[in-house]
Amino acid sequence: MLLATHLMGKTTWHDATEMNTTDALDELWEWGKEELTTEELTNQFLLAKNDMEQTVWHVAAKVRNS
Repeated sequence: MLLATHLMGKTTWHDATEMNTTDALDELWEWGKEELTTEELTNQFLLAKNDMEQTVWHVAAKVRNS
């Protein structure tokens, strides 16, 4: 499942953010809006944490500042 973490402790959402792949991020966001409830979208998708307890927002900030 998309929200499950893989062996590296990240979701697909985290991977796409780290790779700065805007097309993938757009597709994932559209999928989330269509398939998830508001609670799931907020708590499980937008606020999902990786194995370092970082949300995609932390990862995005790090990528942008690199």
